[in-house]
Amino acid sequence: MEKCFAKRYGNYEHITEGVPSEAIRALTGAPFISYPHDEMTVETLWALISTSDPVDDFLVAGTENMDEDFTSELAGVG
Repeated sequence: MEKCFAKRYGNYEHITEGVPSEAIRALTGAPFISYPHDEMTVETLWALISTSDPVDDFLVAGTENMDEDFTSELAGVG
């Protein structure tokens, strides 16, 4: 999914620090709900994932900002 989104916007550099839900919205038009995981327990997060998966919801995850060198390395830049 990330590769499609990057291709849509030119390359990975153009989507650095993107939000996964934005990619889902842009590529499918599907609505989204974000759940910050730092505000819930592991058990609550697992319950949410477990109930969303069987009903064919899109499930995406993101990470906190990483340093620029690491992000560029992942994107194959530099």
